[in-house]
Amino acid sequence: MRSDQIVADEAGESRAQVQRYIRLTELIPEILAMVDNGQIKFNPAVELSYLAKEEQRDFYRRWTTPKLRRHYRKLSGSKS
Repeated sequence: MRSDQIVADEAGESRAQVQRYIRLTELIPEILAMVDNGQIKFNPAVELSYLAKEEQRDFYRRWTTPKLRRHYRKLSGSKS
């Protein structure tokens, strides 16, 4: 049996979900921290994990500009 399947069975998750959790280890620390504090949701974070590290750093630099954050909040209807 595959190790991801063993973990999935023990955790009550699907193997695909375990693989998505593992994918998050490919994120740069700054983006992972954003996932941990709820600024970026899980599934978009998994997608970001497929970017090269430099592309992730570029995303992070752009994301942390106040203008972009305001625009995202407006689109998502978030008050934070």
